[in-house]
Amino acid sequence: MDINTASKSALISLVGIGEELADAIMAARPFARVNDLLRVSGIGEKRLAEIINQGVEVSVGEGIEVRQQRNESSFAISSYNESSFAISSYSVYTQTTVLTSNGSQFIKLAHIRCTGVGDGHSMVLFIWFMLDDGGLPPNYTIITNNGDWIGHMFRHASQYAWFIDLLRNEKPISGMLSVERAHLNYISTSEEPIGEAE
Repeated sequence: MDINTASKSALISLVGIGEELADAIMAARPFARVNDLLRVSGIGEKRLAEIINQGVEVSVGEGIEVRQQRNESSFAISSYNESSFAISSYSVYTQTTVLTSNGSQFIKLAHIRCTGVGDGHSMVLFIWFMLDDGGLPPNYTIITNNGDWIGHMFRHASQYAWFIDLLRNEKPISGMLSVERAHLNYISTSEEPIGEAE
């Protein structure tokens, strides 16, 4: 759904959008990108994430910003909002919950919250570990009104031990967040010589 051209009834069909919010969205048009919905009163990071997970898009002249759909990684926009950062701390959470994305339900078993600073702003990357039973929700990143970045990366639970090992045993570790190309969100280590004993 294109939020710049969607009818009021189409906007109301999105989870979390009622008549009042649909009117506010229509009054705030046009939007250059999906994250611009944050300027609409009543839409915060949580509601924006819910909207993004329903597969909205924004027409931008000749190009189009499209939120990554499951098993799709092509975007037709030429400039990308990306930032890398040094991961300074992380926290691990284990709790089984159900996540709904694009009408599908996924079971989350655990997540890791990585934090740091990049380009003078707070950077947070959530790595969600989902039950190994098929597809994953699309990654996404938002930039808050104060310029902080919040990224979400979804992986199968079978990769959990690998991420924990990486965070515990490697230094330094960096992360990269992208708004338009969130499928590229990642964490990485610096280069090491081949054959280093660990």
